[in-house]
Amino acid sequence: MDWEKEETLKCEDGNYRCVFHAPKEDKDKFSEMNKGEEERKYKFLKLLYKKIGRDSEFKKCNLRGLVCPYEIRCSLDTRINLWDKIDISASKIESFFVLESDDSKPFAVQEIDARSITGGGVLKIELDEIVELFVSIKDSTSFHLCVQTVKKINFRRSMSADDVVLEFDKCEVIELNTVKCKRLSVWGEIDSELRFVDCESKSKADFSINKWRGKGIFIQCNFVSGVDFSGSQVVGEIELNSLESGGEINIKGMVADTKKIKLRNCGEDVISRIVFTSIEVKYLYFDNCGFPDFFRWESGAADKIKQKIDCYRALKAQAISEQNQPLVSRWHRKEWEMRLNEIREKRPRTFWASLEWLYSFVSGFGEDACRAGLVLLGLTGVLLFLSGVLAFFDNPTRGLQTTGEYFLQCLPIFSVAPPVGTEYSTMGKVFFWFAKLLLSFQTGMLTFALRNKFRRQ
Repeated sequence: MDWEKEETLKCEDGNYRCVFHAPKEDKDKFSEMNKGEEERKYKFLKLLYKKIGRDSEFKKCNLRGLVCPYEIRCSLDTRINLWDKIDISASKIESFFVLESDDSKPFAVQEIDARSITGGGVLKIELDEIVELFVSIKDSTSFHLCVQTVKKINFRRSMSADDVVLEFDKCEVIELNTVKCKRLSVWGEIDSELRFVDCESKSKADFSINKWRGKGIFIQCNFVSGVDFSGSQVVGEIELNSLESGGEINIKGMVADTKKIKLRNCGEDVISRIVFTSIEVKYLYFDNCGFPDFFRWESGAADKIKQKIDCYRALKAQAISEQNQPLVSRWHRKEWEMRLNEIREKRPRTFWASLEWLYSFVSGFGEDACRAGLVLLGLTGVLLFLSGVLAFFDNPTRGLQTTGEYFLQCLPIFSVAPPVGTEYSTMGKVFFWFAKLLLSFQTGMLTFALRNKFRRQ
């Protein structure tokens, strides 16, 4: 690259470098620039514009390797309607560098190369139209993009950016690969495809109020503090594959076609963090996902129990339509649990609250055969013990020998005469009748739970 004499200076290592590539310390010692921060900044900007002016003849702006220690707003000449390429790759942005059009005229760039940007400052691009943008950020540098139309944005191996903010009216393709940042925000209209692969955002990622005409794909992304999709309109589809999240995944208020928000290969913890209502359930599609015992939004305000019931009812209806019987069983049970909570909140000591609690305890709302079996086994043991006690009181000399006969009287299918020399007391007869009723009821609950278990396998 050819540089004019006024744009070069001798550095401490003895080598001559252009003003743009020299370290900040050598810039400060440069004889014509060592007159204070503002004068150094003015001189730097003046030479920068001169360089851009020469490049404009070829519609290519080469600022590769730029070292910018100042706050600079670089305005490009909009008399050229379409620049072929702007190259600011391998640059060191130590403060704040803005690349913008110099007035309100439409301004387009065919390609911007912003790969291998370092320095820890902020790089901001404010233009009208970009066809292709290649970005790679390091050393906690922040990147802000404000543009009306973008056809393709490609982030590659951006390991440690602070902020990545993309704001546009329309974008065809965005691809982010191995981007790790503190804050990730995307606002605009995606026409074709947005692909995030192995990306990480420490603060809550913001994709709210977007319009997805194309496809949004998130593969092995980690949103440490959660992600917000609320209010977005999905004309195409969004796929969340092998997602990790330490905060809530908010999809409330989203609008999409049926089953166009697809969650694949997500664990129980991730699924439990999804925040949605019964309205958004029809948009969800689960593929090879684990389901939690409870969603984290269940611990919300008690006055929203009705919304939780509606949500589980909608999940159950979706599982029925997909003929997924295990999920039907899961959501049916959760719906009844919410109904029980609702009754407890409104009428904590009523007959219906007690009855629903009993239904839950003896059979898990007709869905837990294991619980029903354990309750039946425990009830049998208690009745066997009480039969022995009653036999001892009726006939103290032969109490232990007649315990079996007494217990058989508790079974619904047996009705035997009392042992020789023994008469059933009135209390014993009442006990037998009550025991038959309890065993019959619990056996019915076990049968009902087993029927649901095998029917829904």
